[in-house]
Amino acid sequence: MNPGKLNKKISIVSQTAVQDVYGGASDVWSDAFATWGTMRPIVGRELYQLHQVHGEVSYEFTIRHRVGVLSKMRVKHDSRTFEIVSVINIKEENKIIKLLCKELI
Repeated sequence: MNPGKLNKKISIVSQTAVQDVYGGASDVWSDAFATWGTMRPIVGRELYQLHQVHGEVSYEFTIRHRVGVLSKMRVKHDSRTFEIVSVINIKEENKIIKLLCKELI
């Protein structure tokens, strides 16, 4: 992969349970790591539900291989957040990972 194409600064965030002051648990999203990658839109569609139109766009992020990236994590880029749907280790070579995501609005 051409490293010059990794031109987007992204953060991979994971969910952790934190105890609040009252003893209850709440979930907090915190940075797992930051990296450089590529971002490209794949599919856009509109859904009609409950008399409202909802837009959904799927994206593909490409990053260098990193151990521990899971589909229960999220990607943050600028002020946008993306839910990871699938993690693909290209050719099982442990060099490049493609993250198939959908944007959370």
